[in-house]
Amino acid sequence: MRVKRLSVILITVVGAVIPALTQEYPRYRVVASIFQPLDSWVYPALEQLSALGYVTTAMTGMRPWTRIECARLVEEASDALQESILEDRRPSELAVRLHAALEREFDFELEVLGGGRTHSLRVESVYTRVMSISGRPLTDGYHFGQTIVNDFGRPFAQGANLTTGFSAAVQEGHFAVYVRGEYQHAPGAPALSEAVRTLISKVDQTLIQPAAPFPETNRFQLLDAYLALNFKNWQFSFGKQSLWWGPGLGGSLIFSNNAEPIPMMRLTRVVPFKLPTFLGWLGPARVDSFFGQLSGHRFIFLETQSGVRETQSGLLGRPVDPQPFLYGLKISFKPTANLEFGFSGTTIYGGPGLRRRNFSHSFPTSLRDESGNLCSPHSRHSQTRSARGRSLHRPSRWTALSGFLLLQRSVSGGLHVQGTPNRPLGWPSGPRGAGVDYLLVQPAEHPPARLQARQGVR
Repeated sequence: MRVKRLSVILITVVGAVIPALTQEYPRYRVVASIFQPLDSWVYPALEQLSALGYVTTAMTGMRPWTRIECARLVEEASDALQESILEDRRPSELAVRLHAALEREFDFELEVLGGGRTHSLRVESVYTRVMSISGRPLTDGYHFGQTIVNDFGRPFAQGANLTTGFSAAVQEGHFAVYVRGEYQHAPGAPALSEAVRTLISKVDQTLIQPAAPFPETNRFQLLDAYLALNFKNWQFSFGKQSLWWGPGLGGSLIFSNNAEPIPMMRLTRVVPFKLPTFLGWLGPARVDSFFGQLSGHRFIFLETQSGVRETQSGLLGRPVDPQPFLYGLKISFKPTANLEFGFSGTTIYGGPGLRRRNFSHSFPTSLRDESGNLCSPHSRHSQTRSARGRSLHRPSRWTALSGFLLLQRSVSGGLHVQGTPNRPLGWPSGPRGAGVDYLLVQPAEHPPARLQARQGVR
């Protein structure tokens, strides 16, 4: 148990000292760059190039990537394609088409890497999505499941759903600003049946919800909107941001874009680095960390010393105030071109009734109790979740295998945060749990030749 408790501190310390130990990659210009949105076509394209063997340093288990990092991967694919031609090996036609499309997409970033201008002001995208749902969809990802997943928490219901938005960016040297906003419309929905409301009440140990219909949604919503500063390829960003921490295609068990982006302070290594001396065998590595605040959660549960679950704060129809905080850190390594593995952890702490005073007090007490002991079972501060992910692909056989293991435990007395029933969550909540996610993928020149096997435990 003490080893598990020390893991959170160890990962934090390693993440703090790594900047002084890293070795820079060549041919990489230090400038600020916006992050490529998680729903972009760029990620499947680069992953396909990676599966074909033309990109070897992409960290698929830690996203989003900056556009400069995407451009670096495009340059890597260019070198691999050129090498194939020089060795009289015919490159893949699919790889050539994907590479050409990516070069057009990242023409500005490729110019930056080549020593060109580093300032720009542009509209990144303008889009509209109209979706008609004929039957009643699943919208409660916490209790039953969701019909539409990994969609930034956008509302949806039976009938016509509309999303229209834009994104724009400003870049100047070491600074960058990005804004993505959209108008969201979803029809109203009838109230849940008495049987469903009773079941939710028993599972959550709360009062039975009133039989009230869900109103129509018409709102303007900011998705990712942040300010970024790059210093020696470490990029600090502040604002609403989305993360994807996991190698699987079906969704990360620890952090994904299934929920709305949360406001956070984030420090990430935007390009892989290598550790010095004998640690270099671990290959390219990346680090990502953040500190943010959750939103929309209506109940906070605490466990007594006897293990009895009790409601500490929360009212039907009203979020708790203040909302809990969330800290996360992920480290990924890629020792070979075909193997990637990483370790990540998050801690939820703070909120009503949890003795939150200020950051300097609440952050250390998320790791220690008031007696100075690590993670005492009788204190009430935090809930920690740790994960291990790995991804392996073999280009010679066009197969890829990814796995993700999630361990969730209440480090200090059982803090449980519950979301709104119709609000998708990006991570599971509960007293204790474990999750296993395995995915076997068989990419091909002509999709969709895919074999998928998945197992999940909650």
